[in-house]
Amino acid sequence: MTPLARGYSFVMYLAEDAATYTIPFPSLHNEDFRVFAGDVGDAVEQSFTWAGPTEIRLSAPVPVGILVTIRRFTPRDRTLIEVQAGTQLPAEDLNTNAKQLLYILQEQIDFGSYGGSGLPGGGSGWTGQDGGPPSLAIQQIIDALMASPIMGILTTRLDDIDNTAETLLEELLRSDQTFDERRKIDGRMALAESTLETIEDNTQSVAKQITELFAKFDDSAAQFIQVNQALATETEARTTSATQLSAAIKDNLAQITIVQEAVATETEARAQAITKVTSDFKTADDTVTKAITQTLQTTYATKDYAQGVATTAVEAFSNGKYAHLEERFEALVDGTSDPNGEWQANWSVRINGGAIDGTPVIAGVGLGVDSKTGSSFIVMADRFGFVSPSYTSNGGVQQMKYPFVIGTVGGVSTVGIQGQLMVDGSITANKIKTNTLSAISANMGEVNGGSFRTFQLDANGAIINPQEFRAELTNNPGDAYPMWIGGGVKNYNNAVFCVDRSGNAKFSGTVSALNLTDNFQAQATFGWNGDIAANVGGVAAQFTLPAPVKLGQSHTPVLLGEVSFYGSDNDGSAAAGAVINVERLDGSTWVAVRSTGYDVYKFITIPAALVFVDTPTTTARTYRIRLVSGNQDFHLKATNGYIFGLR
Repeated sequence: MTPLARGYSFVMYLAEDAATYTIPFPSLHNEDFRVFAGDVGDAVEQSFTWAGPTEIRLSAPVPVGILVTIRRFTPRDRTLIEVQAGTQLPAEDLNTNAKQLLYILQEQIDFGSYGGSGLPGGGSGWTGQDGGPPSLAIQQIIDALMASPIMGILTTRLDDIDNTAETLLEELLRSDQTFDERRKIDGRMALAESTLETIEDNTQSVAKQITELFAKFDDSAAQFIQVNQALATETEARTTSATQLSAAIKDNLAQITIVQEAVATETEARAQAITKVTSDFKTADDTVTKAITQTLQTTYATKDYAQGVATTAVEAFSNGKYAHLEERFEALVDGTSDPNGEWQANWSVRINGGAIDGTPVIAGVGLGVDSKTGSSFIVMADRFGFVSPSYTSNGGVQQMKYPFVIGTVGGVSTVGIQGQLMVDGSITANKIKTNTLSAISANMGEVNGGSFRTFQLDANGAIINPQEFRAELTNNPGDAYPMWIGGGVKNYNNAVFCVDRSGNAKFSGTVSALNLTDNFQAQATFGWNGDIAANVGGVAAQFTLPAPVKLGQSHTPVLLGEVSFYGSDNDGSAAAGAVINVERLDGSTWVAVRSTGYDVYKFITIPAALVFVDTPTTTARTYRIRLVSGNQDFHLKATNGYIFGLR
């Protein structure tokens, strides 16, 4: 099972029938684990049995979809091993005590905000169980956020930018000299080399090209190297291209690495493109400063699932200081025909920094949807705020206003509103502290607002300038733009950004994105190998072009393929001829939509192009390649190609 969220000492799943739950973190004893079912902070402890070294099953079933949390509780009231004076200290005992302290610290990090007592446990259980009361509304939202995949992404600390690009480059170079080896040679040199290599045997066909420029002058060196390789075997086709630019003086190094790879096998198709830019500087006292940027684009498809990932990361560190930012786009669907199968899409920006008073600084924003928890938008930061500037006549900032801020004051989570808060309804709260409170009715168990607008207000709460630049959110059914940013009268022309009720959006500025992905056209491939004589005839390949990817649209089927045939010498004729059809299944009848005659001389194998354009359609269509009739010396050996819907 895929976890919804995990930490150093806990993991969360959504309950399934007869499920086995994996524990992805260690413990000192199996007895240190406890399992809870229900909303966070309101759950009931469950008994369980071990199904394997790291897997458990619940002893009693719980409702499908209920949150299941596995927690580790390391003993903290005593040390597990007492060391007597004068005794030896085995490594095992020292490690056990060190692990006990480490695990306790991890549990405090995961659950310190709950007084160290941990969550969940001791509650009334999931909503409605045995007639018990449901969780608080705000806690239910928190539970859903904790269970969403995007929360797991944001709470996972960023790893250092990896060396995938360099690793792939080194694999291509194999035994060739690397830049680091060459620049260790004393003296001066310059070289320019280009190598072409091909391999063809019973197991593979390989074509490889290497181009290298290298120059060295005393302590400085520069290199350009490019490696391109194409490989084909019976089970795999792979194309890889790598380029690296390197420049160094002594220990100072600047490097750009670009690697692209496409792989297709009988069970999967994947493609990856990586760009990495690195600068290293080393001072006389061996202090190293380093900056890295990296982009990664990956697509992967099998019969079980399809996934696309695009990331951009920047990293800088020096002398113990560290800063790292990563933006990530991800889309995933399973390969089953179940309309309720797994799917998710996530966008996130994560920022990791150094530590303040020993506490790592982490910030992030994430937007995600998934098939189990729905959609989530999460902002993770010490402080969060909306800022509203006003400007002078010459365009300078005259004043900054902070109508809405969130942060921590004195260790207490705090929401601040600078200005007037207008609520058309009731407000329910444990405590309200205010100089002036005016409301007809307020019930804060649920907040429903007709409109949200960022107008500047005077001391009496009146709008100062109704034409000013502002942001508006509204649920007014008569308003064409529920989300709108602009100035002047609220309409399409005055908006710099708006979204209408059909989901159409306007951007007056520039839309910048690392990757825009979609399935733009339907397509299918076909292939066949064998031997069909023309006097016998037969079907070589049958395939189906799916319906257009956009519901209600049409596309034009276009077939691009190849047929391969040869002539034998059974009757002594100089040439043999035959007719090959492209046929379409209309209802239950096969209809010839393209007939082509071919001639071939004996003992000659000929490949011929097969191209066909059908009439537009809004539905899926099935086709086949059939050898209709001809001379007995005409043999169809192979056909392959693909068909796509032209939109």
